[in-house]
Amino acid sequence: TWLAIRALSSRPPERCMRLFSPVGSLALLCSWQQVGVTLGEGARSFEACSGGSGLVDRGTWQDLRNIQEVDSEGRRIGRALDIRSDVFDSLYPVLTQLVLADFAGAVKDCVYGVLSLIFLTLPMAEVKDGTARARELLSMADSLLMEYGDGLAESTWPLDPADYAQYRQVLGMQGHSCAGSALRVYMYNTTSDLTRRRLWTGGGMMAAAAHVHSFLESGSCLTDNPDAADLFFIPAHHGEAYDQLLERCSDPRGLEAMFPYLAKR
Repeated sequence: TWLAIRALSSRPPERCMRLFSPVGSLALLCSWQQVGVTLGEGARSFEACSGGSGLVDRGTWQDLRNIQEVDSEGRRIGRALDIRSDVFDSLYPVLTQLVLADFAGAVKDCVYGVLSLIFLTLPMAEVKDGTARARELLSMADSLLMEYGDGLAESTWPLDPADYAQYRQVLGMQGHSCAGSALRVYMYNTTSDLTRRRLWTGGGMMAAAAHVHSFLESGSCLTDNPDAADLFFIPAHHGEAYDQLLERCSDPRGLEAMFPYLAKR
């Protein structure tokens, strides 16, 4: 495995979670009582991560810290944790059922842990609850960074928000002028169900579809008037979504209903 534990203990692990790297190698992330940085001792109130307020206990914050450390170290060598890993599926309920249920308490106890939880589970949030929800969560993270970001560099929490800067672009949250182009693009909305995994498909060598979609969607060149359009864009990301699009397009009877302006223009 490529996971390195910074310190070892002779005691058996209390918790182990399976993580898969993008190339499929198995790593075991284990939390020992005496491994790594001890949380809560001498920390400021909003980074104690002791379970003193909110609904998340100390052990869960420690596990999250270890996961964040592995992801951060992996990103430095181009091998971040695979966002399809089951560990993120298990982390998302921590965010939705515990952190958001008492957001003020979680922030007071472990604000940087809350930020990590949002960044790490954002792709899962989009898959389960849609792009709009993922944008809401990212905006929440932005608000926390505005208030507490200055202290992050001084803390021991292993998070660099810049590692996740691309999420804002892929989610279409950065408006732009389309490089000053006078072209107008009409975007079909009949394939919106095939674009719910931008963050899942926005990385790797097949990521262009998600990035082009987000770029056009957030640009001033977009128009909702097909008669004024120079270009027409059909959103569909790679993987199963693209296969479904090809299947739909194979039926000429449904093609015109889905894309009524193809024949006209």
